[in-house]
Amino acid sequence: MKLLFFILTALLFFAGSVLISIQFEAVLYFFVLKIGFGWVYSSIYIRIIVAFLFIIGINSIFKIFQKTKKIKKWVTILIGVVPGFFVSFIISPIYDIDYGLLDDKLKLEHFTDLSEDTNFSYSQNDKHELIAFLDVGCGHCEMALKKMNANFTTGQNAPIHLFFHNHSSDVNHFLDINNSSQLNHHYMLSEGLFLKHAGFEFPSIYLINPSGETVFHWVGDEMNYSALDYLLSLEQ
Repeated sequence: MKLLFFILTALLFFAGSVLISIQFEAVLYFFVLKIGFGWVYSSIYIRIIVAFLFIIGINSIFKIFQKTKKIKKWVTILIGVVPGFFVSFIISPIYDIDYGLLDDKLKLEHFTDLSEDTNFSYSQNDKHELIAFLDVGCGHCEMALKKMNANFTTGQNAPIHLFFHNHSSDVNHFLDINNSSQLNHHYMLSEGLFLKHAGFEFPSIYLINPSGETVFHWVGDEMNYSALDYLLSLEQ
């Protein structure tokens, strides 16, 4: 009976470590939205939890065999921690752009034209604000939208303004399926004006200071954990 218990325990904890790794993004959003941890710390905590579960599984396996029963706990930890971390890294890899405040130095040169180019839908509010140019057919844009919405829900002080050139019905659908209809969004008068501000890589996201100057610019998936934490830390 004990043998079966240890086998089932090991399988349960191994399965837990794999499942959490597979659902890394969902668990990450849970930590940020429900627990209130930052993005960077949450991403680290999840990998530690995966390693811990794997170590418990290894410990249960060791209790099955006579030769491994007497292995000390610290040795078990050392044996389990490396493959435990590799489980999360292999299933949900860490990329070099996940951390660190990246910035390609692109400036929003025509910021003062943005109000007119949206038929005065947008107006500057003399605060730090996030200006994001998105395309509804862009996968990276959808990922960025989910992150910005999570920050908004968590209590980011800097206002978020989304800009589109797509048809309003497509934009509304894009926002609805990503639970982001509450975010400020605006329509550019033409695709040419959209590209004038955004550039040619999407999403194109600018952090603007109260003076109307670009502080950071991110494209693609460069709006990473460090950037999201930085935005949450901004006071107005």
